[in-house]
Amino acid sequence: PYLQLGIGVGAVKRTIDAKSSHESDTQVSYGPVLGASLGFSMLFYDLGGAFLQANYEYAPVGENLLGDKLNAGGMSVVVGTTIHFGGK
Repeated sequence: PYLQLGIGVGAVKRTIDAKSSHESDTQVSYGPVLGASLGFSMLFYDLGGAFLQANYEYAPVGENLLGDKLNAGGMSVVVGTTIHFGGK
């Protein structure tokens, strides 16, 4: 089993179009991104392996006109395989 933690900066670009005046306003919001992953990997001899990983990201980077924050993160699950070529 393994645990991964991450921190970074996220960005959201928002464009508001005013149909009556044919004008638009583009804004970019920045905010923190925090992430955590918990996984399990298994090797099959020297051929390769498989892994299962669950992730969660918290990324409150966007904001609507009412001031509500948008969490652009969320949960995800990843299943994969690895293949090893060559020697050890």
